[in-house]
Amino acid sequence: MAYNTFSRGFMSLSESDFQFVGKLILDIESGAISSESQLRETSLGDQLLSSGFIVQDEVDERSLVGKRYFEYKDATQHLSLTIAPTINCNFGCTYCFQEHPNKKMSAENIRDIKQHVENNLKSDTGLHITWFGGEPLMGLKMIKELAEFFSDICIKRNCDYTQSMVTNGSLMVEAVINYIEQQGNYRYVQITLDGPPQIHNLRRAFSGGKASFEKILANIEAAKGRINITLRVNVDKRNYHHLSELVSLLSERNLLDTVSMYLGRVTDYTEVCGDEVKNYSLSVPEFAEVESRFEFCLLEHGVRPSASLPEPKFGNFCGADNPNSFLFSPEGLVFKCWNEAAESTKEASGILKNGEIVVKVNHVETKSNWDNYNSFQYEKCDSCSVQPLCQGGCPWEARRDKRGGTESCITDKWNLPDRLRMYHLLKTIDNYPLDELQQDSVNMNSPAKSCFQ
Repeated sequence: MAYNTFSRGFMSLSESDFQFVGKLILDIESGAISSESQLRETSLGDQLLSSGFIVQDEVDERSLVGKRYFEYKDATQHLSLTIAPTINCNFGCTYCFQEHPNKKMSAENIRDIKQHVENNLKSDTGLHITWFGGEPLMGLKMIKELAEFFSDICIKRNCDYTQSMVTNGSLMVEAVINYIEQQGNYRYVQITLDGPPQIHNLRRAFSGGKASFEKILANIEAAKGRINITLRVNVDKRNYHHLSELVSLLSERNLLDTVSMYLGRVTDYTEVCGDEVKNYSLSVPEFAEVESRFEFCLLEHGVRPSASLPEPKFGNFCGADNPNSFLFSPEGLVFKCWNEAAESTKEASGILKNGEIVVKVNHVETKSNWDNYNSFQYEKCDSCSVQPLCQGGCPWEARRDKRGGTESCITDKWNLPDRLRMYHLLKTIDNYPLDELQQDSVNMNSPAKSCFQ
C-alpha cells in the first residue's frame, strides 16, 4: 500500500505491480525516463503522477503545505466561539485539568457576548457555538438565552448556525434531550465514559463520590436516535486494557450502532493535574498503538470503525490558531484554547467589554504568543512525512513542548500504517460477496480474543 499525505493519493499494489513501480522510480532517477509523457505510457506511471507520488523537480511540496495553511487560515470568515457559561462542575474527575470554582457568567457577560456576535458575524457566513465548561448544563438557562439570540441573528444575516456541546452527560435528562433535539442544529453532544462501571466510577464520580456510570448510560439510552452522541474515552495506563469490556457492554445495551466513539489521551495539560496524572499518562506513541487496537476492537464487535483515509489539513489546526475563534469564560475572560477555560485573568488573552476584546497589560504576552504562533518554525516538522496531515499539530502542546519532544504530534506519525490497513480491509469487506460473507460469519463461532490482552 502507498499513501501520499499531501495529495491523499492511495494505491494498493500487487507484488508484480510493486516491482514494476520500483523499476519506474529507478528509471526516473537514472534519467531513462525524463518526461511526463514517457511516464504516462503505462497505467501505473500515470497513476503515480495523478496521485502525487511523483512530481516535477520544481515542485516544492513543503512550501505548498505552508502556503495552504496560511491561505485557508487567512480566508476564514466563519465565527467559531466556545462558551463556558460556568466553570463549576458536579463531577470530581481524578485527572481533570481544571479547578472548579463556583463561577458563572453574569448578565453583563451575556450581553457582551451578544454584542461581540452582533459586531463580528458577517452576513452569508456561519456561526458555530461549542458549549463548554466546567459542566455547561449547570448553566442551561444561559445557554438557552444565548442560543435564541444566535438563531435570530443568523436568520437575519443568512448565516449557517450550528452547535455542539461537551458535557459529562449526567444532567442530560429528558427535558434537556428534548431541548437539544428541537434545536435541530447540533453537530454532536460529546459525553465521556472511561470504561465499564467499576473503572469509570473510580475516575469520573460525582463531586460527592457517588457513582455516575449508570446515570450517564441511562441518559445516553434516552437520547438514542434523537441526538448525535459522540463518546469520548479518556485513556491512560490505568484503564486502556478495559476498552474491550466497555465496547462489549455498549453492544449489549444496543448502543454501538447509534453512537460514535473515539479515544482521548489523559495528560498533564495544566498544573492542576499534578504528578499522578503525568506518571500514568501514555506517551503519544503508546497512545497511537492503543488507538489502532481500539479500531480493530470495534470491528471485532461488528462495528464499522470510522476508518477513512486521513485528510490533509487546510487552514488552522483548531480554534487556538483560528483568528475568528475565541473561548469566552465567566468574568468576561477571553482565551484561545479549551485547556485555558478555567484559568485566571493572568493567563487570559483579554477581557470582553461591550463586545470588544480589551487587551490589558497583563494580557499582552499571552495574546502575543497566540497571535505570533507559527507551526512552521520547527525543523523537526520539515522532515516529517505526516506534516501535511497536522501542519504542526496541537498549538497548545507545541507552545509547551517547543518541539523538544513529540507531545504535540498527531498519532498518525506512528499508526498511519495501521489506518491504511484498516481502510484497505474495509474496502475489501465492501467488495466481498455478501452470501460468502454471511457464510463465513456463521463459521466463526469462537469468541474473539480481547485486543488489549
